[in-house]
Amino acid sequence: MPLHLGHHPAGLPPTGGLAIGSRQTGGGVFADIEVGGPLKNLRVAGNLTGNVTVLGDLGRAAIGANLGADGTTFEVGGLLKNLTVGSRTTPGDLLADLTVTGDLTKAAIYGDLHGGVTALANVKNFTAGLICNRITVAGDLGSLTTASVLQPGVDPVDFTFQNAGPEPDGQLIVGGVIGRARTI
Repeated sequence: MPLHLGHHPAGLPPTGGLAIGSRQTGGGVFADIEVGGPLKNLRVAGNLTGNVTVLGDLGRAAIGANLGADGTTFEVGGLLKNLTVGSRTTPGDLLADLTVTGDLTKAAIYGDLHGGVTALANVKNFTAGLICNRITVAGDLGSLTTASVLQPGVDPVDFTFQNAGPEPDGQLIVGGVIGRARTI
């Protein structure tokens, strides 16, 4: 059964936040989360394996382990200021397909990107380990940092990611300009 946070009328401030678990005790979410308006914070200490839908802006989403599962979605109907999946000491993978309608200011995936990412506006800063799927940015991409090797495609804004070993390769499509792309 999904967790529903009700419709939030336009013009009102966002709902404060939703926090599940703690660093000491862990805690994950194995159901869908639906928020009917803007949300300041979403924090899950462990895995979040269901679908996530936020109809408005999302200030900060911090997921302590993996985000999503094969076939799940993470949809933000407005802007997404900050997405963190895992940490430097405990990497987490983005497994869900992420769609952001507004700008995506910062995304730090401290693991690998297995779900597709679609930004319908601009992306300021995106970091991920190996990129094994596609990233599509309708606007500008300010900065991209990845462990994948970035290779130009046929079109100047169409690139492929090449990964060593059994990890599949990914694709990058940018409608605007790319400020900086580097391999770590």
